[in-house]
Amino acid sequence: MHINTTTGTRTGNPVTFAKSVSAAGYATGYFGKYLNEGGMQEICGPATDQLKVPEGWREFLGACPDTCYTDCNYNLNGASTWFTNASFERGSNYGTSVIGNASLDFATRAMAANWPFMLVVASHAPHGPATPAEWYKDLYSTPDVIAPRTPSFGRSCPDKHWIVATQPKLTQDYIHSKLDDFYKNRMRSLRSVDDIVTALYGAVEAAGQLDRTYFIFTSDHGLHMGQFCLGPCKRQPYDTDLRVPMLLVGPGVKPGAVTQVSGLVDLAPTILELTNSEPLDMDGRSLTPLLREASPEWRDTYLIEYAATSGVPAAKDVAKHLKDSSNNTFIGVRTVNSTHDIAYFEFTDAIEDWDFKAPDFCEMYDLKTDPYQMNNICKTLSPQRRQALRAQLYHLYSCKGSTCL
Repeated sequence: MHINTTTGTRTGNPVTFAKSVSAAGYATGYFGKYLNEGGMQEICGPATDQLKVPEGWREFLGACPDTCYTDCNYNLNGASTWFTNASFERGSNYGTSVIGNASLDFATRAMAANWPFMLVVASHAPHGPATPAEWYKDLYSTPDVIAPRTPSFGRSCPDKHWIVATQPKLTQDYIHSKLDDFYKNRMRSLRSVDDIVTALYGAVEAAGQLDRTYFIFTSDHGLHMGQFCLGPCKRQPYDTDLRVPMLLVGPGVKPGAVTQVSGLVDLAPTILELTNSEPLDMDGRSLTPLLREASPEWRDTYLIEYAATSGVPAAKDVAKHLKDSSNNTFIGVRTVNSTHDIAYFEFTDAIEDWDFKAPDFCEMYDLKTDPYQMNNICKTLSPQRRQALRAQLYHLYSCKGSTCL
């Protein structure tokens, strides 16, 4: 969230896996949301005639701004571009369809030329405002389609960090307008993502390339919607926000669920290994041993980091369900193995203590006995247990590359 693409390497580009994959002989394409607005200074137009294309991508279609759904501006291979001709099939001015059409075209051309390719499709859906396509806007309109009513929904928890502890009660009007209506639109907007998945899989199947193609499907974060009386957002250290599904299928991948502790930092090393590309020194590790071995040695703990952005309540949110504050900055570990399923977090203020030298609050949960993280047990920890958790946390927080493994 805090990347500035004008800094990084001497060429002004952050190091990414795309450069290695491209150098390995792959056609590389990126279509959709590249970074949040704060990292798009030289990527988004229309201020200049020639826009920057991030290094490593042979074809690039970056959405500007990243939150756009309709009549969006795009960086198309360095040129500021709009797609506003609604006479195209299903309306070319709808953002998810634009990036889907571009992705399908790229993959089809690559396969027709028998060229190995790597394609990233980065839909903004179902992020807010979760605007559905015109042709899907009336789906899921029945009363039974509502935000998940987990045991923590509407629950006040005074033992948590102050932002959560001081949330006002959910009103019926807030539940209806801010949670359930938004949930319906998230479902509707995802139908256009379904269309992309269906079209791309169908194109690869029609080309007879399924036996040499990997598909990775995942997301960047979860979302709380009414849990602990919070409004819809993703800035808290709970599994509603942290855990996301991931599906990987392809040649040599054994069918069936694989349950191991992994995260988004593992995707780039995985892609580099699958494409026989030059490896980079990264904090993550390739997932390929999990796909092909019965019981590889693997981590059971994963580092979680969040640097707060602001403390402004949502616009027009009269209920004042605060989303963030500078001292909502936290680091933590999630540990999952045969005997433990725990979450431990320490909070500090990003303005005054960026390096976590003086954390001022902690939360801990045993998810085996408290799967919805209702009871913060950090204050009940013995000094020895707390010190062991802190040592593990700060090792992962300060390590780099292969020293994190």
